[in-house]
Amino acid sequence: IKKRFISKIRKSSGCWIWEGKRDGSGYGNFSFRSIGKRTFVRAHRYFWELTKGKIPKGKLLCHKCDNPPCVRPGHLFIGTPLDNTLDRILKGRPNRGNSKLTDKQIRRIRALRSGGRKLRTLAKQFKVSESNISIICLNKSWGEIH
Repeated sequence: IKKRFISKIRKSSGCWIWEGKRDGSGYGNFSFRSIGKRTFVRAHRYFWELTKGKIPKGKLLCHKCDNPPCVRPGHLFIGTPLDNTLDRILKGRPNRGNSKLTDKQIRRIRALRSGGRKLRTLAKQFKVSESNISIICLNKSWGEIH
């Protein structure tokens, strides 16, 4: 499994780019079969755990380089959704300059989440990441929308 995974990385002096399958946001996806069960993981998370160890439950693996297909451990850091948002803000990236969501959708997401809808379900429905849904629902993003 490890050999197959590593064969899909293009290393350079900068980012190490995942050349396997990617999701709609550009993050690498990797799957493997273990004990008769297929497992799907994000490539940067899998490589981090191979080289650095477990990612604590509830934490994100964030990109310093802001390049979703990058799996280079030195370009990644463990953080919370808030850490990831602050990293974006400190780099001067716009809060929602390329957002797929409208104000109406933000209100709908919050209503559905307060009604018990799961993060994963909402992420799929609105075609954004689970961490994006979490940040929206915690008012750490789009806080001006009520």
